[in-house]
Amino acid sequence: MKRIHDPLQLRKILSTHDIYRFFDADITPYVTMMTYEPGESVLTAGDALTHYLLLVDGRIKVSYLFENGKTMAVKFYHPLTPIGDIEYLRDVPLLCNVDAIETSSFIAIDVQTLRTHFSNDVAFLKHLIESLSDKLYATVNNNAYNFIYPLPNRLASYLLHQPSTNNVIVLHASYLEIADFLGTTYRHLNRTIRMLVDEGIIEQRDHEIEITNRTHLEMLAKSTYIGTT
Repeated sequence: MKRIHDPLQLRKILSTHDIYRFFDADITPYVTMMTYEPGESVLTAGDALTHYLLLVDGRIKVSYLFENGKTMAVKFYHPLTPIGDIEYLRDVPLLCNVDAIETSSFIAIDVQTLRTHFSNDVAFLKHLIESLSDKLYATVNNNAYNFIYPLPNRLASYLLHQPSTNNVIVLHASYLEIADFLGTTYRHLNRTIRMLVDEGIIEQRDHEIEITNRTHLEMLAKSTYIGTT
């Protein structure tokens, strides 16, 4: 993990991503930038939250840790996702593991600084409310979708929500992580992918999926996941 303290560079990043809108007061003196390499742990479940993080570049995976040591992928996030909003408000240890999938950079603000200088900041409190409501809506939507629809529908929805170039999707998550997110097993996911390949809907090449029949895939999807990329 690398830290950047350069005020000029930080001010440029804050302006580029319009992060000033999340606060009524100027936060420049209180922020640092943290950069993590792919596969590096950003936060660990059970630890105390020391910094409130805003993802400004890259891609991260959030995983829930069960008591038996197993983990389940909860979300894959792109900018501008806040990390630590629940733990900050409830003053509890971190609920999930957070790992960098790509080189990922965060604007970081010390939790004690937030409590001292921004606990009554209306814009920041509004930002927290919006963040939590978005995450709650996404969780309810995705859990309901996993419960109601069979795996072919869920996989179709997941694929349609991924960024693609000329209908080619590069999967940055492993197939095991995708299976966790879709609420299924690695074996069942592979069978379903083969079924879509056999039906001429997609083609599979290692960590690339090519959509060969988008119309059929959209009909199969029914709805879309939220916050899956």
